[in-house]
Amino acid sequence: MTIPQILPLISALFVLSLGIFVVTKNIRSKSNILFGFFCFGLDFWLFGTFLMLSSQNENSAIFWDRFIYIGGILSPILVYHFGRVFLEKEKKQRWILWLGYILTIAFLVASRTNYFVADLYSYSWGVHTKAQILHHIFLVYFSVYIVMFLKDIYIGIHKSTGIRKIQLRYIFVALVVMIIIGSPAYLPAYGISIYPITYLSGVVFAGIVVFAITRYRLMNIRIFISKSITYSILIVVILGIAALFVFFLEQNFDEILNVSFVVSSIILAIFIALVFYPLKKLLLAITNKVIAGKSENQMQIIEFRKSLSKEKNLVDLLADASQKIMTDFKIDSVVFLLTDFVSGKFTTAFSTNQRNNELNENHPIVVYSKDKIDPLITDEIPYQNQDEIHDLKEMEKYLLREEIALVMPIHSTERLLGIFLLGYKKSKEAFNLEEIKVLESLQRDFAFALASVILYEQAVARARKLATK
Repeated sequence: MTIPQILPLISALFVLSLGIFVVTKNIRSKSNILFGFFCFGLDFWLFGTFLMLSSQNENSAIFWDRFIYIGGILSPILVYHFGRVFLEKEKKQRWILWLGYILTIAFLVASRTNYFVADLYSYSWGVHTKAQILHHIFLVYFSVYIVMFLKDIYIGIHKSTGIRKIQLRYIFVALVVMIIIGSPAYLPAYGISIYPITYLSGVVFAGIVVFAITRYRLMNIRIFISKSITYSILIVVILGIAALFVFFLEQNFDEILNVSFVVSSIILAIFIALVFYPLKKLLLAITNKVIAGKSENQMQIIEFRKSLSKEKNLVDLLADASQKIMTDFKIDSVVFLLTDFVSGKFTTAFSTNQRNNELNENHPIVVYSKDKIDPLITDEIPYQNQDEIHDLKEMEKYLLREEIALVMPIHSTERLLGIFLLGYKKSKEAFNLEEIKVLESLQRDFAFALASVILYEQAVARARKLATK
């Protein structure tokens, strides 16, 4: 197995894993399914390339190159369709979508003929079929639909705000980088030899998308990468590099050095022994950088708990907690609505912006807060399940008008005690996943402290009442 054979195989495994992960995280989401299909289309290209470069004869190489074009032909329409769904524009200009699928079917049929590809070019690193007349037309179709996708995403970036804007930026960057690195893969079909480093584009693409998922909940997927998982992934990558090094020795220096499996294994062991300590330092540095905010987040939680333990009255508790949240997350306002258990209304008990909000028990925010525990991000309301959350449109309208970025219900074991309404960050950036995790922890701690203070003040009130009799 040579390095040119290994590169597309590695990319294929990365992209396949990403596609399966995204689809299984939300099998009912159309955008997730389309993105997964796009990844599977890329896998036809990458895995087919591995098989083509591993072929032992011309007929086999031509067969697998035609297999490759299944993915190459499907990818443009699938990524364009994904973009339309993700941007909620699927119902607009549907004829472009239908035309794309019709052209896709036509090119899939044409790719089986000698009018698409035929014969082979031979290069030092492998072989590639020769592009024919229909292949030229296919490249026009490919380019047009990719450009339309990027145009839609670019416009979406400028029209979006908050976390949605950031998610679209990562989608745009992931595809642009993949196109820049991967597009030269078509050049060998025109007699231009280019070493197949282009096939690593799948690894880069998958890496950017995974980062966007873990950091900014792309496609509404929430996962938290621990230090041990990051460390394990990096070890696998570095061992993969070491394995590539051994394959290189076997393929290029076998006759000179008589490199056998045993010899290559010894070389690999020596290689790992020599670089273990430097790699260990590098791994720790990269891992700490990836999750650098973790220790800071833990300190935020500890400091918050300390401040809660000091307060014995409701006013001081609300003021201290609100100021702590404002400072730590650098947001412009915090409002806390306290439950009136007699009237059922939620009135402002503390506010940093001097606004007096009052919500009745039928208000959508109150209904949501009674049913749900998780914080609700305003920018993500359009992508929530309409069947699970009452009157999303009215809720979104209210939150946008009041410039509220996040709703955080505060529950005791039996009832809803109140609701935090957090404003936008001063930087106008979205809340990332680590910050949401911290807020969820603070949410639980504050709920316990608030319930304790309410019980304490009720007990004091009853004692005073008895004392006056």
